[in-house]
Amino acid sequence: MKRAVFYFTGTGNSYHIARRLSVLLEAELIPIAGVMKGKKVAKSFDVIGLVYPVYYANTPNIVREFCRTYDFSTASYVFAVSNYGGGKGESVKTVRDILESRNHFLSASFGVQMTQNAFVKKYENKDRVFNASEVMVRRIASVVKEGRKGFFSQNRLLDLIAHLMLFMIKPLFKKHLIKMSGLEKGASLEQAVYRLDGSFTAGSGCTGCGTCAAVCPVDNIIMDKGKPQWQHRCENCLACVNFCPENAIENEITNNGFNYLHPDYSLREALNQKRINTPFD
Repeated sequence: MKRAVFYFTGTGNSYHIARRLSVLLEAELIPIAGVMKGKKVAKSFDVIGLVYPVYYANTPNIVREFCRTYDFSTASYVFAVSNYGGGKGESVKTVRDILESRNHFLSASFGVQMTQNAFVKKYENKDRVFNASEVMVRRIASVVKEGRKGFFSQNRLLDLIAHLMLFMIKPLFKKHLIKMSGLEKGASLEQAVYRLDGSFTAGSGCTGCGTCAAVCPVDNIIMDKGKPQWQHRCENCLACVNFCPENAIENEITNNGFNYLHPDYSLREALNQKRINTPFD
């Protein structure tokens, strides 16, 4: 049985989950960013997994586009793994609805809590979170191998609380993001997310090294006269912020001075997300 785990990541949490699953499932590990750069996967798969972070209580734009365009027809089992700091939000529903609109179906979905990557989360014990996530990853691998279907939660109480809170704050949340993006009322959340990079600037500490442009998984940054310029197709993955060797990128999304990269995620892995390490046509 041929298996593949497709992933998108910014600061490494989703990469770590996907890499562990690829080992446990003996699956190919394939970056969604590489596929969306126009490369076609040369193989077909019986089992397909999607691993992605939850941004603004939903699925990253690039993952939505992948679900809209990739051919899932050879897979008899498709599963999704939402990696979140607070809750899965509408991420699973979004993936499921897109797939069903194309007559593809989500067999199983999972939520994995990971450490926060955008702001300080008081009382967060990273070791405890990592250990709990490893238990959940092993559970995911077992469920997938057995071909079981349904939604499998790491913490049902947390999921329930987050789900109830989402319904209460979603309208205000969306309004705030659209206003922050500078778009007119009526803009979609997808459009707003792309434009949130309007707050990203290179501070005085910027040396023009180009690391931010190199690690951006969607090539949203160009270097102009030695300074990065964001092109308003941002995924808000925060790779540019967290890989900057001078901590020189200022923005209105992360806590000032806050930096995070998963311990297993290095510059090499970030660059490999845009390169293809599996056979392609």
